[in-house]
Amino acid sequence: MICPNCGFKNKANADFCANCGYNLKNLTELTDNEPKVKTEPTWFCPNCGHQNSVKNVFCEECGTRRPEQVATPNPLPVKKEVSQPEPKQEPEPTIPVESEPEPVAPVVPVAPLEPKAAEPVAESTPKVTRSSIQQQEPKKSKKGLWIGLIVVLLLAAGGGGGWYYLNAQTANQKEAAALKSSKAKAKKDAAKEKKSSSKSKSETKKEEESVLPFDVAEFTDDGQEVIDTITAKTAFYVAPTKEKKFAEVNGTVKQRSASSIKLFVLAVAYSEAKKGSFNLNGEHTLTAAEKVAGTGTIQTMPNGSKIKNSEILEHMIVDSDNTAANIIIEELGGLTAVNDKIHALGFVDTTLGRKMMDTAAQKAGKDNYTTAKDMGVALTKIYNKKMVSKTSDHAMLDILQKNHNHTKLPADLPAVVNIYNKTGEYSDFGVENDAVIIESEDKGALVVVVLSQDGQSGEQKEMMNEFGLTMYDDYFEQVV
Repeated sequence: MICPNCGFKNKANADFCANCGYNLKNLTELTDNEPKVKTEPTWFCPNCGHQNSVKNVFCEECGTRRPEQVATPNPLPVKKEVSQPEPKQEPEPTIPVESEPEPVAPVVPVAPLEPKAAEPVAESTPKVTRSSIQQQEPKKSKKGLWIGLIVVLLLAAGGGGGWYYLNAQTANQKEAAALKSSKAKAKKDAAKEKKSSSKSKSETKKEEESVLPFDVAEFTDDGQEVIDTITAKTAFYVAPTKEKKFAEVNGTVKQRSASSIKLFVLAVAYSEAKKGSFNLNGEHTLTAAEKVAGTGTIQTMPNGSKIKNSEILEHMIVDSDNTAANIIIEELGGLTAVNDKIHALGFVDTTLGRKMMDTAAQKAGKDNYTTAKDMGVALTKIYNKKMVSKTSDHAMLDILQKNHNHTKLPADLPAVVNIYNKTGEYSDFGVENDAVIIESEDKGALVVVVLSQDGQSGEQKEMMNEFGLTMYDDYFEQVV
């Protein structure tokens, strides 16, 4: 049987061409002795050589999976129509000259080809028949042809397999990367959700902490009863940090502030730092002229010492340092400038009339004054992060919590509460002041301020001890 693809003469019962592997099963005889083959694209099994339809994923002969890039369509013989009888003397047909097969790159599978309509040929076109092909049988060695065919199949299978492997590896790597990215995103989202949930719980907890009842009349009466135990001129202000209610007696009456004025100097410093007109990290060089007596440790430092402004502020509150307060007042522009800034913050009943330990100014009638209400409102704003900014107010709270003097309002309070306070005392005028935030871990916070002047220090402190405990019991220990 002659292969219509390459012209090789095969055995009469051969199923595939021994030279090119062409499927001879589809070959049928026509009345004009021309071969007719199916035009469906096929692929050859790299394992057994069986020719399969391109639609087959697995070899129907041995079950081997089709390589992705080796399927090629069979050549489609074109049926030739002639209008004249076959000439007696046939010209020699052109037979393809076979050579050693060249390695070829794998090709992409193609869709089935539609057979083209046969075109009439000219009368002189020679007719290629099975007998004429037999006369021109190639002389090529069968062994060489088989070797070439095997090489082509191996190269095609190897190329297709390699391509499939590389694509599979790439796909696996992409899938792994996508999975890793998905897991990382899920983890990040979970952390964010957890943080948000935690924040929400914290905010809810704080809201719940502020719901303790605050009976203004009760706190006013109880406070009045305590301050009436002494003859000194005394005022107080009490308010929960999360409510607008407050109790007070003489709360808007101006009294000598002593060192309590330093709370407002602290607020002005952080306010100006936010504006950029005061550098918290700037260094100040201490001079002998700046040192004043009274409370504080900076006066003991060597002249020429360099101190950061933030450290000076801390000394001013924690140690109630007089030298520190005077340095900051000058850094902020002097008495008038600081006084204007205090009023700009909303504390119009608070006045900075002199520097610390300026006795000459005192004799001239100048002094520092504030009210119990101004002190209470200032602490409430700082605690609620409404004074300057969240960062600045938090920094001020940290400083207030480091204050060493807890001998007045907080003296008899349980150790479980947190205390943020600033005191003031001046024996020459019988001044004993304290402004405190009492913070419970689970019941919110209460602001308590007592200003007392023209009295005896001992009885004033004893009264303040009782006042602090009474306000604590009224608010935190009440039966709800």
